[in-house]
Amino acid sequence: MRLLAEVRESISLPDTVAARYDSRTTSLLTAVAILLGVMGYLATQNLAMATVLEDILADVSWIGALSIHACVAISTAVLVFYCVTGGITDCAVGELDVIGGLEAKAIGQVVGHAVGDVPGEAIAGAAGGEGIRRLSIGT
Repeated sequence: MRLLAEVRESISLPDTVAARYDSRTTSLLTAVAILLGVMGYLATQNLAMATVLEDILADVSWIGALSIHACVAISTAVLVFYCVTGGITDCAVGELDVIGGLEAKAIGQVVGHAVGDVPGEAIAGAAGGEGIRRLSIGT
């Protein structure tokens, strides 16, 4: 397959199939099969993102329960924005990690399930030079 692609200077799989079978019809059918497979895969990923979003937002009292259709629309908008802007740079990923961590902490406290509670004395002890010896997890 690789040798055929090199000899015929094929760029894609449909080009290679067209070169192998000397038929534009097989090339077209290969392209359609790839397109359908990718569209199914992307639709499944978008539905998964919407399902997770629906579950996350179900616990937020001031938003209320959103339908799966609304979550699919939101997920699609986020995906299109991400693709149109060309992805995210390393710096922006770091910023999103920090913001996401802060949001998770805030949402956890609002819901009543604090994420990663650290007792106040542990912070004071670390600032006072005692390190984290006074840190008691699970209190």
